[in-house]
Amino acid sequence: MHYFRVLDACHYIGHAAPSHLFFQFARDNEFVSVKDGERYFELAREPKQIAWYDHCNVDGQLA
Repeated sequence: MHYFRVLDACHYIGHAAPSHLFFQFARDNEFVSVKDGERYFELAREPKQIAWYDHCNVDGQLA
């Protein structure tokens, strides 16, 4: 669904500075892959920080 591309955070994350961004991702996450998490982090400007966890603990349900 190409019309959802405008909702992709990669288009906007670079405009968040000077706000400090703290990314929290799980390596075992069905919603955000490790590749996508790293991509969002790279697209963000400083100041930024990232933390990785083993699991996201949502059991496939959206909170």
